[in-house]
Amino acid sequence: MNEGFFKLIELYQGEIRLAWRDLITETGMPNPYSSWRKRKLEQHGSLREDGEYQFHGVGCWIKRGQREVDFDFGHDLLLGGFDLWRLRIFAAENQDWINLFDWKDWLESSFKEAENQGLIWQPHIENGDRLFYVKQN
Repeated sequence: MNEGFFKLIELYQGEIRLAWRDLITETGMPNPYSSWRKRKLEQHGSLREDGEYQFHGVGCWIKRGQREVDFDFGHDLLLGGFDLWRLRIFAAENQDWINLFDWKDWLESSFKEAENQGLIWQPHIENGDRLFYVKQN
């Protein structure tokens, strides 16, 4: 398995945390997603420094400067879940700063290998959460 695979997941999850924290700070709302669902926050809005956000379904897209991340919330609004599609989009949209060379060549095979080895899993699938999470030892 390519060593960059788990680095990509780490970068993706870190970017989610930073972007979500910034959205909370800028909106002044402890849970912007719930606020959007209750129609107390617009679905799409602007953020400082050329940033913007847009809620969709059970997730959010956030752009901050040159960085952007699109994610879904997991069970109980859990952050950090991923799937192959979201990792691929993240790597493509942010390749200028993530510094993972030739990720297109190894991403899908590494994802399948990690799933087959039980290194990533779907612990909340019975609750409708189809996202993967890194299995903790």
